[in-house]
Amino acid sequence: MTRIPQLDEAVKHALRAPSVHNTQPWRWHIDTADGVVELYADQGRRLSATDPDGRDLLISCGAALDHLVVTLAHAGLQATTLRFPDPENSAHLATVQVSGTRDAEAADGIPSPRSHRRRPGCPVRPGSCWASPTNPSSCCGSAGPQPVPRSSWTRPGAISRPS
Repeated sequence: MTRIPQLDEAVKHALRAPSVHNTQPWRWHIDTADGVVELYADQGRRLSATDPDGRDLLISCGAALDHLVVTLAHAGLQATTLRFPDPENSAHLATVQVSGTRDAEAADGIPSPRSHRRRPGCPVRPGSCWASPTNPSSCCGSAGPQPVPRSSWTRPGAISRPS
């Protein structure tokens, strides 16, 4: 297979993934010649007091894997992900094989993540709020985004309480 130089850059973007307590509990093995990236859990970064089962570590690694795949798609590369590829090595979480090209349009939001704080039913329109956050009049009418009243956070009866 031909050398795929975008793999290094894709892993750099994957390093921006959120992780529990910012532990970044992952290790990567990159083989640009074969177009393969392997993701490993770094058990030395697991917080045993708050994550005794390693669930938070696994979720954090999943976020990094997602960032990698989205970045590869943005670069126009087709990626195939094999999860838990080595039954003998539980730290080996995934192998991503790059094979060919695809349409790119996804990863623009990774360098600058944002939260959606609009009122319910307020559509997210490209070119309005995202493109001009300083112009609130472009978001859901002239008043801009409004706070959601506490009374509408949940529907009556939506939360069951033990009796």
